[in-house]
Order: sequence, then structure tokens, then C-alpha cells
Amino acid sequence: MAEQKKFYGWYVVFINMLVLAFGTGLVNNSSGQFLKPLTAALDITRSEANLYSSCMTIAMIFVIPQVTKLFKVVKPRVISTIGVFCVAGGWFSLSFAQSKWHIYICAIIIGIGLSFTATSMVTMIIGKWFVKNKGKALGIALLGSGIGAFVYNPACAALIQHFGFRTAYQITAGILFVGMIPYLLGYAFKPEDKGQVALGLEDNAASAGGPAAPRKEMTGLTYAEARKTPAFWAVCFIAIALNACTIGIYTQVQAYLTDVGYAAVLAATVVSIISLCNAFAKMFFGWLDDKIGTRGNYMVAMAVFLCGLTAMLFVQQGIAVCYVAAVLFGFGLACPSIITPMVTMAALGQKDFAAIYSRVASFFFLGSTIGPIISGVVFDYTGSYRSAILFYIALLVISIVIGTNLLRKKAPEPAKAA
Repeated sequence: MAEQKKFYGWYVVFINMLVLAFGTGLVNNSSGQFLKPLTAALDITRSEANLYSSCMTIAMIFVIPQVTKLFKVVKPRVISTIGVFCVAGGWFSLSFAQSKWHIYICAIIIGIGLSFTATSMVTMIIGKWFVKNKGKALGIALLGSGIGAFVYNPACAALIQHFGFRTAYQITAGILFVGMIPYLLGYAFKPEDKGQVALGLEDNAASAGGPAAPRKEMTGLTYAEARKTPAFWAVCFIAIALNACTIGIYTQVQAYLTDVGYAAVLAATVVSIISLCNAFAKMFFGWLDDKIGTRGNYMVAMAVFLCGLTAMLFVQQGIAVCYVAAVLFGFGLACPSIITPMVTMAALGQKDFAAIYSRVASFFFLGSTIGPIISGVVFDYTGSYRSAILFYIALLVISIVIGTNLLRKKAPEPAKAA
């Protein structure tokens, strides 16, 4: 009997968790530590500094939809290698910034790199490897960004305090590059690259060396079919709203807490708590999706997120309230990366998930672009983030209504030829 071939997909999950920990955990989830030092050193406003995040995500909006096309003409490993160098090089270059334009150029370079290595790419890869246990696999992989942010936020705060923000950029860029090497060495975009099939597409008997059972096919719509449905545009709205609500607040938490009187180190600790809860929430919501289905999971996640945003209005009431807000908002912070792909699969199927989600991700990052701009402008005009938080609460309520209604329906099947 031939020796059973070990399923490679769980190793893919592990290395994608690493790339999110060392990459996204720093350049996305810890960039708020640099907000005040940058504005002070370059003499710019917070809304101008927040355009860093917007420029990064605008680059991703344009590049991510082309990823699946690029993979047809260039080896995925080559593209991912370029992505790693763009992220690490762009982050390192921020240490030499002398003007806001330098920041924006670096952000665009980082955004291009993240298009090939960050959450949207990881989500597409996991979608190709898993039909069964997809929630668990995606939750474990996305755990990386939360763990990375949990470590990076206090580390960046300490490095900035002792060595200055420029040296902090350089040190963390080196760590980022070294940490991404296992990702490049173990890269496998799809099961066929390793002579395997997605988990759940073959009967267990076949993988154990028995006779192969008839292979199941992934169901759902192609991208061409999906974009003509209201469900696709509902998913896109949810993607915009969830990311605007999370990134619009998360990138400002460090500045927000110090504005209302908390010490910088304590504020960094709170950000780390948010990041740690974000990490565990991704695993929890991934597990919950497998257990109770996407609609029930969506309702639970949105309820927690709404409580977290509301609690953010009252952080000045004391450190206990601040910690409660951090835990609840941390769980809410997981919603864009874990809930959005689950809703996409549930509403539109997995047949052409990579192509569909690459387009949904453009709207996902549009939310990332809008959120920090709204927060920065509101602060510059009012001196507070309160009005921005109220806006995000209203936006989230609309998303809850749309998503709950959307997930009442079964994913549409492609139209059959007459």
C-alpha cells in the first residue's frame, strides 16, 4: 500500500499565520504608534498623516484585483517575493521621511507589497485549500496579524521612546524581513502545486489509501455571474463598512487615549489588548462559523462589535471601562478579515471564490482608505474622535441589517442553459 501523503494545507495555514504576524501585524496594526511622532517631526496634521493608510490601501485597491491574472503569467512565488521586498523596503524607507509626500510614496510601495502577502491573499489561498474546516483554517491563519500586533505595539512604543521613531522603523523592518522568509520557502498557492486537492473535496477513504470516492465540486457563481447579483453588491457594502469602522478607529486608538489623558505606555498596552483579543476572535469566529453557520456567526460578531464601538465613547471614564472597551473592540476588529470572506462564501459560493474575493477585497480596502480620512478630518475640525465614533456606529447598524437579510437566503446557483 502506498504511503499516505500528509495534507500540506495545515502547513500552508501555519506559514500564512507567520506572514501576517510579521507583516500585517506591524505595517497595518501597529502603525498607530508612529502617528504622533510623525506629525510632530514633519509638522503635519493628523488627517495628513492618516493619508499614509489611505495611500497604502488605494494601492491595494488597484493591485489586488489583478493578482489572479498575474498568477497566470508569473509564478506565484516570484510575485510573493516581490511583495516581501516591497513591504520591508517601504517600511524601512519611512525612517528617512522628511515630508508627507515621502510617507505617501512609501505607503504606496507597502500597499503593493501587501497586495501579494497580506490578509486578502491569505484568504484566497485558504479558500483554495479548504472546503471542510475552512472557518477553523482561516481563523488560525488570521490569528497571525493579532499576535503580531500584540507584540509589535508595546515593542514599537518602547523603541520610539528609547531610540526615536526613525530607528524604530529600521529595527522593525529588519525583523519583518527575516520573519517572512519561511513564507517564501514554504509557499504553495493551491493544492495542485503539491499534487493534492482541497480538504473536503475527496472522501477520507481515498486519502487513507482506499479507493477514491467521486470528487465533489465546489458550488457557487463565477465572478461574471456574481457581479450581476444584488448579493455581490451587498457583500461589497459590508466590506467597506466593516473596514471603515475598524481601521478608522484602530489606527487612532493610541492618539485617542493619550488625548483623553492616558500615558503613552498605558495606551500602547490597551492597543496590545485589542490586538490580542483580535487574534483570539479570529479563531473563535472561525470555529463558530463551522458550528452554527455564517448567519448566526455574523449576528454574534456584529453584536459584540457594536458594543465595542459604543464602549469606545466612554473610555475617559476610567481604566476599567477602557479595558472593557479594548476587549469588545478587539473582537470587533476581527470582523473584516474573518467575517467578510465567510459572508462572501455563504452568499456567492466557493466555486470562483478567489476571483470574487479579489474584487470584494478592493471594496474592503476602500473602507480602509475612507476610515482614517474620516477620523483625521473629524479630529482636525472638532478636536475629538467622538463624532467619528458615532458615525461608525450608525454605519455598523446599517451593515447588520443588510447582512442579516442577505444571509437568510441560500447562495445562488449558476443559471442553467436552456
